[in-house]
Amino acid sequence: MATLLGILLAGGGTSPAWALVVTNASCSQQAGNTLRYDCTITTDVPADAWVRFGLGSPTDGVCTTVRATPTAQGGTLHAVTIYGLKPGEDYDWDAQARPAGGGPLVSYGTCGSLAVDASLPTGAGSSGLASLDISTAAPGGTRQASSFLTHYGCFKTGDATETDQASEALIIVDADGDIVWYQQPGDDLAIDGSGREGSRVVLEAVSLSRPLKRVLGIINHEIIVKYDLAGNLVTLLCRDDGSGYCPGTTTVPDATFDDYVHHDVQRLSTHIVALTAEDVDVDDVLNCDGNATTTQFPIIVDGLVSFDTTSGTPLLDLEWDFTDVTGVTVDYTQASCPPSGGTSYWEDMLEGEDYYHTNSFWFDAANQWMFSIHDLDAIYSIDSDITSGTYNQLIWTLAGDGTGDFSFVGGGLDEDFSTQHAAYWDPDGNLTLFDNDWSGGPDSRGLVLEMDETAMTVEAIEQYTVEDIAATNADCPMGGSTLIMVGGNAFTACPQFSAAPKRAVVNEFDTTDSAVWTVELECTTDYEPISNAFRAYPNPWL
Repeated sequence: MATLLGILLAGGGTSPAWALVVTNASCSQQAGNTLRYDCTITTDVPADAWVRFGLGSPTDGVCTTVRATPTAQGGTLHAVTIYGLKPGEDYDWDAQARPAGGGPLVSYGTCGSLAVDASLPTGAGSSGLASLDISTAAPGGTRQASSFLTHYGCFKTGDATETDQASEALIIVDADGDIVWYQQPGDDLAIDGSGREGSRVVLEAVSLSRPLKRVLGIINHEIIVKYDLAGNLVTLLCRDDGSGYCPGTTTVPDATFDDYVHHDVQRLSTHIVALTAEDVDVDDVLNCDGNATTTQFPIIVDGLVSFDTTSGTPLLDLEWDFTDVTGVTVDYTQASCPPSGGTSYWEDMLEGEDYYHTNSFWFDAANQWMFSIHDLDAIYSIDSDITSGTYNQLIWTLAGDGTGDFSFVGGGLDEDFSTQHAAYWDPDGNLTLFDNDWSGGPDSRGLVLEMDETAMTVEAIEQYTVEDIAATNADCPMGGSTLIMVGGNAFTACPQFSAAPKRAVVNEFDTTDSAVWTVELECTTDYEPISNAFRAYPNPWL
């Protein structure tokens, strides 16, 4: 061994694969984002490289490196991004690498320093995050969430054109109530004011994709974006308005779709799927529009659009709506007129009566789609297995008033719900939703229902009444979400935007149903939130 080592040190042979050197490393603030730093690492041989970083200043020459960026694999020039930084704090960092073929870890050996800007975006056209106050309370108990993903933006009250800070941003808020990550899609897409929404950027939906840690959003009912946490726009899908660009921009999309999109977008395996809406003419048998001379009128029908991203290039592989489903009849006017859902949500886009106003979907292991139907106070389950004998059939309806296919058990909690949002299955196979207009009390609540699809019964097994920091129960007539984390804690989001003070309230409840974390997001004086489609997703870093 000593002889072999001497030969290698003397240069009398090929250097081992682990003999690498990190020759250079540098980090600089990402252009257009104060909370991310782009780093480059150079090695003399192909390697896997990353940056470790932590709160602190390297005054003693020792790096407080407790977190790491994703790894750049292979090659000698590596690019990685530091994200999740707190505004106004100092960090130190060091680059590390390991030979691509395996071997000991090598450090650059010099502590770098980052002084993160304390300011957040402000001014015309920005998301107005500088005009957003975030308050937190942690009364005790076991917390499982260290941060959450949502979207927010503030515009100046009385600004008729909403041009002063009228762009929503995707944000991640940490346990201290600090915004530690943000993305402004309006800047990325250079929305120029020529589209239907002008210069406004309204995020109609946001979601989180694991394990790849992708953030998805719907913008202005016409644009779907997917980002990685380094800020790269990974996928861009847009409604085809005939221009060849995404509406209101000069940005070319990766692929296009036909109908407006809304409320929910998800990454399902290798697919990006979003809710859609379109006008469908139905026979006006009962003179629902009040005009005896017309024989038809439009209603708004919801559906889905899906893109397969397996190849890296999104390919449209599904455009589907409720008119394709056996058991969901479109010609509702044969029995009754559509509910008075109105058309204000779809103003300047669609003309029909908003019959469904679907606000979430879920695809389960049994190949069934589940939809939350807001205007019908109902949950639909629809078979999508093309090999079954019930393909494209309505399997069951859970009605909020108990008139559907399921009977309410009537235990200690009320099963009824109304104008609900975000119906999803939890890790234990129970149905979770946000009940906006609970008849059993004056306040909104997160609700967990145990479904027995054999006995066709449903029982409410948990409820989480939303609380603000003052422990005052909250009423949220629009939007919201309820999610159960793997550890059993519940996470609710409640937009209180119908009356002052207009704010969003996020709660985490432990397994004893006690609130262990409360966060309030509220625009400062003279500003108010841009939209009311508010949901929150815990632990986006995991």
